Amino acid sequence: NAIGADALRISDQQKKDAVQALQALNGQASLLDAAQVFLLHAPPSGEKLTVKQVFDEYLIAKEKSNRRPATIRDARQKIQRFEAVYGKRFIHEISVHQAEDWLESLKLTPVSRACYMRNLRAFFEYAVKREYIRSNPFSKIEKPHLEKKTPEVLSVKDIDRLFQVAENKYPELIPYLALSFFAGLRPSEAQELAWDSIDLDERVIRIVPAVAKTRRQRFVDISDNLLQWLVAYRGQGQIYFSRVFFTALRKAANVEWSS
Repeated sequence: NAIGADALRISDQQKKDAVQALQALNGQASLLDAAQVFLLHAPPSGEKLTVKQVFDEYLIAKEKSNRRPATIRDARQKIQRFEAVYGKRFIHEISVHQAEDWLESLKLTPVSRACYMRNLRAFFEYAVKREYIRSNPFSKIEKPHLEKKTPEVLSVKDIDRLFQVAENKYPELIPYLALSFFAGLRPSEAQELAWDSIDLDERVIRIVPAVAKTRRQRFVDISDNLLQWLVAYRGQGQIYFSRVFFTALRKAANVEWSS
């Protein structure tokens, strides 16, 4: 029969390997079982790359795909924490249990956990498409349930207190605060905005596609109160933002608001 004919074509070396493999398995599994486990975990392309090697390649691919700077920055920050722990491991060796244990070790809020999972899923999905791994460990982890909450609105007193503390301790943050509150810019848009996109004479702000979340250019009028703050604290280059300073400002002003 066909199976018998195939057996006759096995070389002496293959027969020797089969005998040694069966001895190593010691009756706990068949050669077919062992082969299936190997195929499940071995990289499809046969190329063994570490998590760090794939991470470096992934960031380059992100930049080439013209992703927003904020998107690339967020991916780098999230995935870098995983890479710090598993960077030297071959990416095809990362299991679902290791991925889940790592997430648990971060002790994240549901919102932060969802954000980390979104970035890590995208990273490992890239590895799947490149045939570095066969399956995505983060896609097998249950997503946290997130309740949609009504956005909180700061009172005039809260905003006034933020600006008072900023003027005394963190004046470099004032343009960012003014743009966020009085121009209605998204936090990421305010952070990535350059001063040359702000025309104080024409009283208009140009949000370029690279900065806008929708990737479409738009123009925002500068109100009277915004103009006063921008004129008083005008600068050069990018609008200054520091998460460390911003967090310290919120605490000093006793205002709960996150960027």
